[in-house]
Amino acid sequence: AVAGDDEIGRLAHSFNRMSAGIVERENRIYHLAFHDSLTGLPNRTYFRQALDQAMTRAGRAGEQVAVLCLDLDGFKGVNDTLGHPAGDSLLRHVGTILLDLAPDGMVSRLGGDEYAIILDGGFDPDRPRALAQAIIDRGATPMATDGHQIATGFSIGIAIGPDDGADPDQLLKNAD
Repeated sequence: AVAGDDEIGRLAHSFNRMSAGIVERENRIYHLAFHDSLTGLPNRTYFRQALDQAMTRAGRAGEQVAVLCLDLDGFKGVNDTLGHPAGDSLLRHVGTILLDLAPDGMVSRLGGDEYAIILDGGFDPDRPRALAQAIIDRGATPMATDGHQIATGFSIGIAIGPDDGADPDQLLKNAD
């Protein structure tokens, strides 16, 4: 810390302000690289890294990792009939629903209308099935978004490692 109003003090103050700006930009760049810009959820890259870490932890602890892959049914029709702004609003709404239903998991948007959830850390053996059923049940009710009631549903696949895949790629492929 440099105190003073002389030239050195002003220079130090400017340097500290510049340094704080660089840190803020670096944080923004990191967030943009690992999060979906539409929903703010972790993206495919972040998801893949998190799945790799979860499988490593689970392997050491002798636990399981569950991956749920979800597709939004009829999403193309929403974009085609109501437009992309309504489709974007629906995708954000779905992200919020998934976060509400899976507070114990990591929810990601992999792209388009595809989402994925990681459950790890010693979850109840019925939790993946129960979560999938809760998502399907919630999707049975039309979603109010952007002034429209949109009837949609979900297609969900579940894979539980290491039984359904010993590595992240295989586990994700089997859930998909």
